[in-house]
Amino acid sequence: MPKNKVLQFLLVEDQQLMRELLRSHLQREFSGCNIVEIESLAGLLKISSSSVFDLSIVDLEMPDGNAMDWVIERVKLPEQPRVLILSSSDEDYVLYRALHSNIPGFVHKNDNTETLLAAIKAVLAGDVFFSSTVQKMRSRMQSEPLFFAKILSEREQEILKHIGRGLRNSEIAQMVHPPLSESTVADHRKRIMQKLKLHREADLIRYAQEKGFS
Repeated sequence: MPKNKVLQFLLVEDQQLMRELLRSHLQREFSGCNIVEIESLAGLLKISSSSVFDLSIVDLEMPDGNAMDWVIERVKLPEQPRVLILSSSDEDYVLYRALHSNIPGFVHKNDNTETLLAAIKAVLAGDVFFSSTVQKMRSRMQSEPLFFAKILSEREQEILKHIGRGLRNSEIAQMVHPPLSESTVADHRKRIMQKLKLHREADLIRYAQEKGFS
């Protein structure tokens, strides 16, 4: 990256105080940089895929939805835009999706400012940076024998995501790809409960929501 290049940042954060702090740090560390600020998922979705930023710093949890889908699609673009997740999320499914994508950076909001600045510089330089907090979360996932990815197939995970949103079997059947019959979804639901050792529908929905599937 040219030494005197004016850096272009996309800052996605719904909390005003956090945006102000992040803006202040960026302006101090990268003098003259340009910063586009977004505070909702709806606003983020309006960002054109052709918009060029040197780095997008994205909080996943927006008031109107989760930004993970946008992040994953963004890093798939041919020019491989640099994205750094900055999130307080500790939900297993969110972390799992982040770590199984091409996202180059993930810092937890429990980390300190020095870690965040190190991550920004590393990702800008083309490196990969996952903070110590995120790495500890990944280690816990890998060591947990009942972690969902070890016992549920990708199809079952997809169905569990819709279950967490409270959808009926008939609705889920039409939303998965390729579509399934209602009875097949019911069979999947039953197997998911058996694998997770859950006995009530309410417990299944609660599990999905607590793990970040909803």
